[in-house]
Formats: sequence, C-alpha cells, structure tokens
Amino acid sequence: MKNKRLFGAAGLILMVAIYVAACNRSLLYRGDGHLSDAGIGAAADRYVLDLGDIDLTNRGEYRFLLAGLPSTTMTIGFQVGPSFAGEKTWQTKPLDARVEMKLNREDGSLVIIEGSRLPTWVWSYRVTDLDSFVYRGGKDERVDLGNGSSTYRLLGVRADGGWGSYFDPRSLRRYRLAVRVLEPMTGRRYPVRLLIKGGGWK
Repeated sequence: MKNKRLFGAAGLILMVAIYVAACNRSLLYRGDGHLSDAGIGAAADRYVLDLGDIDLTNRGEYRFLLAGLPSTTMTIGFQVGPSFAGEKTWQTKPLDARVEMKLNREDGSLVIIEGSRLPTWVWSYRVTDLDSFVYRGGKDERVDLGNGSSTYRLLGVRADGGWGSYFDPRSLRRYRLAVRVLEPMTGRRYPVRLLIKGGGWK
C-alpha cells in the first residue's frame, strides 16, 4: 500500500511538472538570453526572447545559441527606444546602421540572411508606445485567383520557414544566430535590444 501511495504521488508530481512546462514554455528554453512567456491569454507576442543590448555605433559581431524555442512563428528584430522625451522612433527612424542578420540550423542549413540599412526595414509599433520593433519582411507576389479575388505568395522561403527575419523554429532543434554591424550608425546613441518574439491567440 505504501508503494502504491509513493507511485501515485510521483505520478501526480510528474503530471503537474508537464502541465507547468506546457503552460510556461520559458522553462524549456536552453539557449542564450532570457525567454519570457506571457501565458495562453496573450493575444500577440506571447513569447519574447531578450538577447540583450546591441551597440550599433561600432562595428562588431554578436553570436547566440538558440535551443528549445517554442514551435510557433517568431520574428527577429531590434527593439529601439527613444533618445529624448516624446520621440516616436517609428516616425524618426533614427538608426542608419547597415547590419547583417544570419540564422542557421545547427546542421548548417540557412534559415535567415538579411543585410541592409535599418531605415529600409519595417518599423512596427503600438499606438501607446514610443518604442519601435524593427524587423525585415520577405518578398512576395500577388496571385490572381479570379472573380476579383487575389492572394499573396511568399517568395524565397528558406529552411524552417525563414522569410525576411521570420522563421518557424522547431523546439528540438538548435540554431545559431549572428548579427553583424557592417557600417555603424551616425548621430546620437539609442537604446537597442535584440529580441525574438511571436505566438499568441490572434
């Protein structure tokens, strides 16, 4: 009887551990940076992996290992804060640095390769924020379906859904990310962090 109670307790603990891990994916992440999970109620950006500060005022290269990411579409980009009170960075687009972003699977397969000046990237924002999230969109083409309707087809999709700075990670795969500052930005310094985010019920 005692052994049955022990096995029952162990089974309950295992079930609770599995449930907690499923509800909070940050517990399963094993790479660089810090992954936060806003929970199943998050409409967008449920998962945010913060890889830290990036200095765009100097040439340099940053390398990261990613392992245990959630299996959902995620976007790699730069979170840019204002350098003075009230500045809306998504209007001023102050970062003129030229960067290269490269993501490979551990087997060497290319997932993302993007390189250009940041003003040409997408500067997204929330209405209530001064910050911007700067990412790269891929190429697409319009496809006529007839009867006045149409859709868009993504072009140049790489391994694991790599398109622009989007990709669809596999939770059991490891990835290596490299960000290079090829030509530093000019002017005042801005707070910039490298983020990977995605997920949500929307």
